[in-house]
Amino acid sequence: MSLRKKILALFSMLAVILLMGGCSLFNSGTSSTSSNMNEMDLFNKYVEEINKDGASIRSMHNGYEGSVPLEVKAEDEITLSADLKTTTDNQLDSSKAALLESNLAIDATEKQNTLGNLYADYYQKYKTYSATYEEVTNYYNAGTYKTNTATAADYEQKIQTQYEDIKTAQEALFAKLDEYQKNSAFKADINSTDPIERINAGIDLLTNDVESLYSAYMEDWDVKSEPTTVKEKYDALVQHREQVVSNVNALDYSDPQALLIKDYFTNNYAVSLDAHIAFYKQLLDDYGAGSVSVDNIDTYDVNIQSSYDQVINDHNELITKSEEALNTEGL
Repeated sequence: MSLRKKILALFSMLAVILLMGGCSLFNSGTSSTSSNMNEMDLFNKYVEEINKDGASIRSMHNGYEGSVPLEVKAEDEITLSADLKTTTDNQLDSSKAALLESNLAIDATEKQNTLGNLYADYYQKYKTYSATYEEVTNYYNAGTYKTNTATAADYEQKIQTQYEDIKTAQEALFAKLDEYQKNSAFKADINSTDPIERINAGIDLLTNDVESLYSAYMEDWDVKSEPTTVKEKYDALVQHREQVVSNVNALDYSDPQALLIKDYFTNNYAVSLDAHIAFYKQLLDDYGAGSVSVDNIDTYDVNIQSSYDQVINDHNELITKSEEALNTEGL
């Protein structure tokens, strides 16, 4: 039984929208009759690798934006870390080898080829960005900008455009992954008498709510308007949170493997979820009090984005533990 993992949503706290992602583990209803791997296992492998890619690229770009001011002056002291590029190059090369140069194979070769082509495009977009990042690093670290500040603006436009190209390629890849995952997913029963299945159905419902709320907040809401949709999706998440926790606690956990999953749900996933919910509550309360504005929205962004990533991480870790428990049981 194979579950589906969630993709991290990697947005920047700055004006430029950075890498985003978001996908999860589910039981797979599509099994292989050959020696090839299960479809969902391949999809999850893509999710795992690209989550690592996205985090590394985001760190690299944050390093650039944190070091280079929007208006570069000759008297500025600017240096960029070459180590960030090296680390990210190594990460992307490792993922490329794992996804495109290994013996991974599924029966549905068309799906595998489509994902491979999309990842190759994503990888190439990164390599273009990486080459520009190296040029920019040399430009600043050699002090060339001190006698030629005009080039700084050209590099700024170039590197941001190429970063957006990575984002576009990543979005195309994750849209296809999401489509394939949903079509292959076994739908866990939230009322199942099997504790592990019930917990996984519960986190599926909750994490989908989290993603829907996050999208409403990050993509659909303008701070100058009423957060009506954000409030509606927040209320739905809070309601489902109470239902799922009650549902999970209603079962007997005499089996040690099921108890392990339940403890992780209670002590990790639910804790991260509650912290995430609390940041939205603060946002909505402060908005109602008239204290949220374009001048301080970045603070809310940071809290909501970082807590979102933690929920997704705990979701995926819980799924991994569930898979291990099910394999232990011989299912």
